[in-house]
Amino acid sequence: MLVPALMEFYVEVEVTGSHNQFYEKFEYRQYIATIFRHIWAMPHYRQQTKDNAKGEQFVRFLNMMINDTIYNIDQAMEDLEQLNVMQNEQQSWATLPEEQRDENLQRLDRTENSCRYGIRQTDETLEMLGTLTGLLPEVFVTEDMSGRVAAMFDGMVDRLAGPNRKRLKVADPEKYGFHPRDLLKRLVTCFLNLSVLPAFVEAVGHEDRYFSEKLFHDVLAILTRGNQINPNEAEKFRSFVQNCVTAAQNTAADDELFEDAPDEFFDPVQFTVMTEPVLLTTSGTIMDRSVIRRHLLSDQTDPFNRKHLTEDMLEPVPELKAKIEAFKMEALAKRKASQSQ
Repeated sequence: MLVPALMEFYVEVEVTGSHNQFYEKFEYRQYIATIFRHIWAMPHYRQQTKDNAKGEQFVRFLNMMINDTIYNIDQAMEDLEQLNVMQNEQQSWATLPEEQRDENLQRLDRTENSCRYGIRQTDETLEMLGTLTGLLPEVFVTEDMSGRVAAMFDGMVDRLAGPNRKRLKVADPEKYGFHPRDLLKRLVTCFLNLSVLPAFVEAVGHEDRYFSEKLFHDVLAILTRGNQINPNEAEKFRSFVQNCVTAAQNTAADDELFEDAPDEFFDPVQFTVMTEPVLLTTSGTIMDRSVIRRHLLSDQTDPFNRKHLTEDMLEPVPELKAKIEAFKMEALAKRKASQSQ
């Protein structure tokens, strides 16, 4: 079948064996994205996608799509910031020695090409994510995915609409295919597709690096001014934001429970309280299962010593899990008692 074959190719092209494989994979995946865009307009292939949304292969496909989106948006935004600086300095280049002026022009040309490529790739993967969040919203709220997806979307919103968005201002953005409102609209589409799932709302509210009520209201204002969101979508987005704010408040209260928790309760990578601690048998390190699973989807090595590691090599640590749960229950009882006084 076409859909699972495309998904498998998307995953397998991560390693081509070429010395240039990191960049080659993006070229191949752009072609795959183009095919998906066309076939997902047909009900047969949309159903085929739903039928194949199970198992490790699909999770790896989705994980690599997220990896690509994060890399491309970060690269494109960094390029735009560099272009902003270079364009402001360009008039002064006329006074530079010819060799230095030529070097600057070559650097400008490389950055422009990189920027165009990154924005095009970002637009492709966001369109794919918009379709998938509509078709299969539940796959984005698994323990492995919800926090990562929320962080990615929130971070992109911050780059495009946050306090530093002026750094992205360049002369003739059309030259680079940079349409920030279009990118924001794609993100809002993803948010609305997932807004019906409480686990996603909680994940967005819990993501405290980028999420804020003001930022998301700014997004709504930007899209409203550009006539890129209809009243029904706007109302749904407002409701979603309010639900996220409530979730953020609840999360902050829950975080207070672990203010005095022992260091052994925290995942060494994410620094969050573990819910299912597991032992990495290759290094003896204990991590939260959801955190190490996300890592293993892209790289089957121990992050602490780079030895080969697969999920079946992880060992549960039930004693530590029991200690964490007991600590939480005791903290909840203390909070309840103090509130009733």
